[in-house]
Amino acid sequence: MAPATVSTPQKRKASLSHASASAKRTRSVSISVKVTHTATDDGPGSPDLPVVLKNPQACLGGIPEELLLKIMEHVKEVGRDDALSKLCRTDKLCKRIAEVVMYKTLRAVSSTRHYKKAAAIASNHLLSRHIREISIFFGGKPVNKDACNKILANAHDIQAFNVTETYDRPEDTPKWLQMLNSAVARPVGGHVNRFAKLKELNIASRHLSVEELSCVFRLPSLETLILWEICQTTPVENWSVPESSSSIRKLHLVHAMMDISVVAQMLLTLKALHSFRYHRSTGRWEPFAAEGNPLSIWPEHSWKLLGDALRGHRHSLEAVYATDDSDKDILDLVYPNSRNVDTLGSLRDFPRLKCCHVPVEAFLDPRIGGNDRSLYLPPQVGEGGTEAKPGRRGCRCDFRGSIWCA
Repeated sequence: MAPATVSTPQKRKASLSHASASAKRTRSVSISVKVTHTATDDGPGSPDLPVVLKNPQACLGGIPEELLLKIMEHVKEVGRDDALSKLCRTDKLCKRIAEVVMYKTLRAVSSTRHYKKAAAIASNHLLSRHIREISIFFGGKPVNKDACNKILANAHDIQAFNVTETYDRPEDTPKWLQMLNSAVARPVGGHVNRFAKLKELNIASRHLSVEELSCVFRLPSLETLILWEICQTTPVENWSVPESSSSIRKLHLVHAMMDISVVAQMLLTLKALHSFRYHRSTGRWEPFAAEGNPLSIWPEHSWKLLGDALRGHRHSLEAVYATDDSDKDILDLVYPNSRNVDTLGSLRDFPRLKCCHVPVEAFLDPRIGGNDRSLYLPPQVGEGGTEAKPGRRGCRCDFRGSIWCA
C-alpha cells in the first residue's frame, strides 16, 4: 500500500498590514545604488557612490535655494568659513550659493587668512562680482596692494567701501582714488568700474584734502559719506561739482580740520541732506610748521556760515551734530583781540528736525543773553515738543552743555 502523501503548507509572506511599524519603514524604503569609478562633473574625485532616494528633498539639492542661502548665511555668521569651503566641493548648486555668501564681504588687512582670501579673489575675477562690501587698510603691516586694487577694479556691484590710508604721504595719488576719479570721468572703456551701486563710502586719511576727494560727490548712487581726519585749511580752488547735484543724504566729518567755507561748499553741493555730523578738530595745527604746510594754517570757523548752509536743507534735515573741540588757550593765542561772536541762527523752520546736538554758544549770543529755546528749535525738539514714543528716551533741552534729542 502506497504511503499517504502529506502536503506541506507553503510559507506565506506576512501581510504588510499586520507588520510592525519598524518593518513597514524597512520595506517601504527603496534605495537604488549605482557604483561607478569615473569622475563626475561636480568635482574632482574619487569613485563616487550616488544614492537616489524616493524623496529628493532629503538632500541639499532638494532644498529651495532661498532656504539654502539662509542656512549658509548662518554658517557665515558663526564664523565657519571652513564649512562653506567644504560645501563648495559638494556640487554645483552648493558651490554657487556658498561663493555668494563667502565673498559678499572682504576685509583686506594684514592677517594671513584675509591675505589668502584677497589673493584668491584677485586670481579669479568672477569672484569679485559677489563682493558687496570691502574694507581695505593701507598701512602698518604689509598688505597685497596689487591684489586689493585688482579686486576693487572688478567689483562692479560693490555697495560699501571702507578705506584707511597710511599716515605717510604717498608719492602718487592712491590707486583706489584714481578709480573713483575714473568712475565719474567721461567713459574711456567698458571695463572701468563705474561704482554705479556704491551707496556708502568711508574714508580715513590724514594726508588727503577735500579738494582731492571732490570726485566722490559726483558718484551717482552714493548716499552716505564719512570722512575721518581730512584736512582742508584753505578754501577749495578747484571745485567742479555743481550745486544741488549730489545724492548724498548722510554726511559725517569726523576729526575734521577744515575751513568753514569748505564745509559750506560741500553742503551746497548736496540735493537733500538728512543727517549731518561735524566734529571740528584743531589738534593737528602746527603754527611753526614750514611754509606751505597746510597744517600751519589756522582753519577759520563760523557758526553763522554753517547755519546758512544748513538752511538750504531745512525741508529734509532730520539730525544735526556739530561740535568744536578747539582749546580756549589756543583761541586766545590766535585771536588776541577776541573775535566776532556769531551764532547758528534759528532752526525753527526745520519741519523734519528731530535731533539737534550743538554747543550752547552756537545758539545763544552771550551779549544778549536769554535761553528761550522756542526761538531756535522746532517744537518737536526739546521739552514741550512731541511726546516720547514707547521704547525711546524723552527729548530735552539742556542749555548747560548742548541741545539734543535722544
